[in-house]
Amino acid sequence: MMRSLHYVSLISIIAAILTTNSAHAGSPVNLLISGTYNRDTMRGSSAAGKYTTGYGVSLMTPSIGSNFFKMKRSSGGSSGAIHLDIDFGLELGIFHRNQAFDLGSGLQENVAVKIPLILWLAVNRSLWVGGGYQASKHQPGYDSSLALEHYGALAALRINLLPSSAVGLSIDGRYNRGFSNIQPAGAGAKLDSFEVVTSLRVGKL
Repeated sequence: MMRSLHYVSLISIIAAILTTNSAHAGSPVNLLISGTYNRDTMRGSSAAGKYTTGYGVSLMTPSIGSNFFKMKRSSGGSSGAIHLDIDFGLELGIFHRNQAFDLGSGLQENVAVKIPLILWLAVNRSLWVGGGYQASKHQPGYDSSLALEHYGALAALRINLLPSSAVGLSIDGRYNRGFSNIQPAGAGAKLDSFEVVTSLRVGKL
């Protein structure tokens, strides 16, 4: 219960940051409506998993770091400014996702709610790289010996299609490396996942 309240509080805080940034910095908030194609595996297990699907929504504020880095230069008695523009985007999402993984004793299938928080760095408007954190909460109804909540680090690569348009598409490759033990009474099994996320973006980058 306390962890659930923690997740709700985290969502509220990040949503407030996104809204405040949009209002004061003039950056739009993008809405992403997504479908996912996933594969989950237990780290160190040779047992094959199963591909599953999911869906979710996210909010992202692009360009929150634009013009954040500035360097001064002087040459021959004249001075000027070099502007190094680095665009960042902060994204918070919530996903409803099917999962299937094998602990070696049989396939475990269940539904999980996942909350990814990603900081994106724009290589250019079409290509973004990101990293962050993902928390997961499993729905009751699967092996009672497994933890209902776990978390991990997230690495991602995004390709934006039609980046100059108010409506566009994006395709992500995401890797989540689990940190918490999904078998509290076991030998420390951790759940990793790879996801392909295809999104409809509403809002300009």
